[in-house]
Amino acid sequence: MQASIESKLESIKECHIQLHSSPNVLPYQVVDDDEKFGLFTVAIHSLPIREGPFHFVFTIDTTLSMSEKDSTGITKMEYMQKTLVKMLTYLESLDPRIYVTIYTFNVISELVVNNILLNKGSVVFIQEFIKEFKPEQSTNIQIALETSTTVTQKLKIDYPDRQLAHIFMTDGEANIGITSPDGLANLINTSLPNIFIGFGKGHNSRTLSRFAKCKNCEYYFVDNLENSVLVYAEAVHNILCGVFYEVEFHISNGELYDYQKNEWTNVLYENVLSSESNKFYQLKTRHPEAVEVYVNCGNTIIDIGEPLPDLIDSNGELMSTDLTKYAYRKKVQELLFLSSLDKYDDKPSEIEMRDVFKNIREYMRDNKLLDDSLLSLLCEDLYVTIKTLDLGRETSGMYATARQTSQGRQRSYNVGSSIPETVNYDDIPRLVRSTNNPYDFQNYTLERSTTTCFTSPTMLNTFRELSLDVTTPIDSQSPISQDFEHLD
Repeated sequence: MQASIESKLESIKECHIQLHSSPNVLPYQVVDDDEKFGLFTVAIHSLPIREGPFHFVFTIDTTLSMSEKDSTGITKMEYMQKTLVKMLTYLESLDPRIYVTIYTFNVISELVVNNILLNKGSVVFIQEFIKEFKPEQSTNIQIALETSTTVTQKLKIDYPDRQLAHIFMTDGEANIGITSPDGLANLINTSLPNIFIGFGKGHNSRTLSRFAKCKNCEYYFVDNLENSVLVYAEAVHNILCGVFYEVEFHISNGELYDYQKNEWTNVLYENVLSSESNKFYQLKTRHPEAVEVYVNCGNTIIDIGEPLPDLIDSNGELMSTDLTKYAYRKKVQELLFLSSLDKYDDKPSEIEMRDVFKNIREYMRDNKLLDDSLLSLLCEDLYVTIKTLDLGRETSGMYATARQTSQGRQRSYNVGSSIPETVNYDDIPRLVRSTNNPYDFQNYTLERSTTTCFTSPTMLNTFRELSLDVTTPIDSQSPISQDFEHLD
């Protein structure tokens, strides 16, 4: 492992700290008066897919709720069938050897595909099994997790050369067997990457959010079923193109912001740093001349981030560093964290969120930053969180959690592009400040993009390749069955 990590050190493109030195006063009290606000950045070069072999274990929900249809008459099951076929076809097209195992679950867990190497022939063979998925019965997440743990543990012993990953999809809430989030989390095999995908607005986001707090676990929420394949694509990309796993950032003479706990800490964790990733984290320090961030992988320090000196302009004058927009990011992350909490008393008020939204928009206008991708994403985060407040406690918390996680993990895919606009919010009496400001909340239009400013060129190309075509209803004679027949 040591030699392997050392051989990858050249893959690190950037590792440094910037400290706010601009005369501009930072918005909000993000740090104390005697502290300096800063930003730690680590970036990875664009690298090819790792050598295989890989083995993906899919656990697929086939409970009765998967028979629900969207407004076009397409069922969740049909979306999932088409998503799986498209992903398997994509994986088969890649260079490394990739094996798959597929289980379905409802009240029992059933083996569908066992340890098959992907090629054109086997993809066609697997399609025939996927076509037979039928939604029925209730949701036993306990047996699904127990099965996946047993299977992956055995695969790890039988095939130690394979790089294993588990992808789990559910659209519902556990109602048979163990149902508590903590109890279910204890069943996960955390020795390998686990991707949990909440499919549709009926799943239990609290349970999957709890899973994501485990080592090597990630949670994605798919609100627009057409985009399910994009979530798979990002998750798979991080597995195939991962460079460093189970990374720890240790800061000396300062603290890093932990979005998951909404607190400052000495150690932050990242499940993976993958090809083309460009991660940044807010920090604070009382010792700007001595602050450092150690990047650890296993027992090895792979790099050390130190403060960059201020740049000098053509006249020989020092150029200050302005981190105002990252201070705004810190504020928005606080609001997203509080919005995701279960207790209403802990949630921020809509007025507070609208005020922060307005301040960011005015800052963008005043500083000619209306096209700034990060600031635009922060506005989208607040907009989606506010707009979903009227959708009920469970749904609004689900969106807030998803936006918080996507912003914190700096993901390519984001939810909210399909939030309903059927409610006329202008007709609802609210305690909001009246304004004619064109940059205020009432005059904002959501971009409705599924990608974020964190999307790499490679990831964007993959998204384009894998977008689903669901413009016509799917039945036994329409696009999905045609796809099954012509993917070879």
